[in-house]
Amino acid sequence: MALCGWKSLDDFVNHREVPIEPKVWMVPMGDFQAYRKAGVDWFLLRWLTARNIVMMFCMIIIIVNLIFR
Repeated sequence: MALCGWKSLDDFVNHREVPIEPKVWMVPMGDFQAYRKAGVDWFLLRWLTARNIVMMFCMIIIIVNLIFR
């Protein structure tokens, strides 16, 4: 997920055209079709990917904390 987020940001900064499609493994993205209609899909795909990376990292930290407590 982090590599996909990094590549997406790199493509955006270097003005490369890439398809904006959420992947199944990116976990919840909400009503992405509504974001697409509003014209903010290019931004929200990256924002939601970053949110999901942080959420997964926090969940890993919580699980590790519970195991080694």
